[in-house]
Amino acid sequence: MRHQSSLHLDLSFLLFSGAIIIALVVILLIPGRIVQADIAPPQQPPGANLSPADELTQVRMMEETVIINVLPEKDLTNMGQAEVWAQFLMENLGSEIESLLVRFPISANDGAFHYPRIKNFRVTVDGQMINTAPLQVPGENGDTIEWIHFEVQFPPGEIVDLVVEYTLNGTGEYPFVSYAYLLETGAGWKDTIGSGNIIVNLPYPATVQTVFVDSSPGWGWTSPDAVLKDNQVRWHFENLEPAPMDNISIALVWPSAWNHIELERQRVSSNPADGEAWGRLGKSYKDLARLRRSFRDDLGGEELFRLSLDAYESALELLPDDALWHAGLGDLLFWRFENYFFQSTEENRDGYMRALEEFYLAYSLDPDHPFIKDYIEGNYFSNDALAITNNGAVFFWLTQTPTLNPLEELSQTPEALPSDAIASAATSTPEQTGLVDSTDPLRGEENRKAESEQKSKNPLCGSMILVPLVLLLPLVKRSRKIKSKID
Repeated sequence: MRHQSSLHLDLSFLLFSGAIIIALVVILLIPGRIVQADIAPPQQPPGANLSPADELTQVRMMEETVIINVLPEKDLTNMGQAEVWAQFLMENLGSEIESLLVRFPISANDGAFHYPRIKNFRVTVDGQMINTAPLQVPGENGDTIEWIHFEVQFPPGEIVDLVVEYTLNGTGEYPFVSYAYLLETGAGWKDTIGSGNIIVNLPYPATVQTVFVDSSPGWGWTSPDAVLKDNQVRWHFENLEPAPMDNISIALVWPSAWNHIELERQRVSSNPADGEAWGRLGKSYKDLARLRRSFRDDLGGEELFRLSLDAYESALELLPDDALWHAGLGDLLFWRFENYFFQSTEENRDGYMRALEEFYLAYSLDPDHPFIKDYIEGNYFSNDALAITNNGAVFFWLTQTPTLNPLEELSQTPEALPSDAIASAATSTPEQTGLVDSTDPLRGEENRKAESEQKSKNPLCGSMILVPLVLLLPLVKRSRKIKSKID
C-alpha cells in the first residue's frame, strides 16, 4: 500500500512538473516584447540633514524646514534642477557652550563608482555666511565619499539658526525625474527632531498625473503621506527619530515635458481645427502615461491614457488619412492593452484589436515609414494576427473577424477594412506620408528618433525552447523508472 502511494505521489509530481514546464514553453512562445532587466539611471546626490561630528552632543534640532523648488524648464533634453533652502533651528540643552564640527554629504556614489557633487553649497549661521572645508568619509562600498564640514558655536539655552542652500540635480530619464532628501543624517543630534516640514514647489499643478503617488517610474518613488495641493507636495512630522525609512523622495514628470503639454493645449484651444496640434498633444500625454517597457498602472496613468486617446481621435477626425497619427494611436492602444495574452478580458481584447486596426490603416497609407514598418515587422503583434509576405503584411485577424466589438469607451473603429487586408501603398500627399516640417521638432508622431519609442526586437531565439526541453529530460528518466516499478 505504501509502495502504491509512493508511486501515486511520483506520478502526481511528474504531472505537476510537466504542467509547469509546458506553461513555461507557452510563456516563451507568447508574442510581444520580452521584459528585460533595466538599469536605473545614474543616481544623483540627495539633499540631506546636517550631521554632528560628535554624536554625544547636547544640541537638539528643534525644528527644520526644507523647501525644494523644482525649477521651470522648456528644453526637452533637460530634466531640470531643484534649488534647496533648508533652515535648522538648533538649541543647546546642556549647561556648557559646545563648539561642534557640523557635516554635510556633498557627493554620492552614482551606482557606477562615479561621484557627482551637489553644486552651489553655502551656509549661514545666524545670518552670517561662513566658510566650509572638504572632508573624506568612508562609504558603504569601501569607497570614500566627499563631505564638507564647518564649525559652529552653540551657547547653552540659545537657538542657533542654521540655513543651507544648494542646487540638486534629479535622477531620471525622459520624461520622469526623482529627487531625494535624507532625514537620517540628522539622527546624531540629541533626542528627536522636534518638528519638520518638507515642501516641494513644482512649476506645474501637483496632481496624480504629474506626481507618482501609487507607483514608480522604476528608479524613484514618492514617500507615503504626501499632501498634494495646488503646486505643492508637503510632508510634516513631529518628534522624529530619523531612520532610513523616514527619508523623503519624490518622483515627478519633467517640467519641460509638462510645459510642452501646456503649449499644445493652448494651440488646440486657440485653433480647435489644428489636427497636427491635437496629434502632438496625444503624443505628449502618451509619453507620460507609460514607462520604459510597460504602461503606468496608477490613477494618473489611466487619466493620461484617456486624455491621449481623446487627443489622437480629435487629430484623426481632422486628418483621417494621416498615417503617423493612426500609428500613434495604434501604439497607444498596443501599450495599454498588450497584456491581452495574460489577461484575456473583453476590454483588453477589444483594445488590442483596435490597435491592430490602426496599424493596418497606417500601413496601408504609408507602408515604408520606418516607425510603421518597425511595428509591423518587429513581431510585436501575435504571429497569428499578422504576417509578412512577399506582397506585404497580411492582417489575418482583421479578415477573419469582419465584425468587431469595440470598447464602448473608445470611439468607433474605422469603417470598411478591405477584405484582402494586404497592405499596399495608398496615394497620399507628403503631409500624409509623414514628411514632417523640420521647423517643428514635435510635428511628426515619430519624428523625434522615430518617436523615441523604438522598442527592442524580440530577442527570443529558438534555442530558448531548449531550456524547458532540457528540464524535461530528468522527468522522462524518472517516469521510466516509475513505469518499471509499476510493470
